[in-house]
Amino acid sequence: MKKKNVAHLAGVMENLRAMNVLLDAERVAVSSGDYDRLVQVADEKTRLMESFQIDGAIVSEVRELLQEILQKSTDNGMMVESALRFWRKAHQQLMHQYMDGTDASSRFAAGG
Repeated sequence: MKKKNVAHLAGVMENLRAMNVLLDAERVAVSSGDYDRLVQVADEKTRLMESFQIDGAIVSEVRELLQEILQKSTDNGMMVESALRFWRKAHQQLMHQYMDGTDASSRFAAGG
């Protein structure tokens, strides 16, 4: 591998490792419901993505790490979708209870 490609590979590997760490942080933020941290991680991921420059000469060298990152990103996306479905359903149930007048706060307020 040419000296130029070795230096480029080192930079790309550093960026990919940083992305891998950010994806782990994203998973923790989603799991814990830490919206502020999730926004911060998203901003960091965006800045990092802007610096990616992977050319064909080194793509075979980073293929495994790229696949791991893509899998983590997909898994995190599925976690977020699952969390959104959960909260939508919970919201619908609360609204349904509220509209029917069967929520706990109205029962307690009425003395029942």
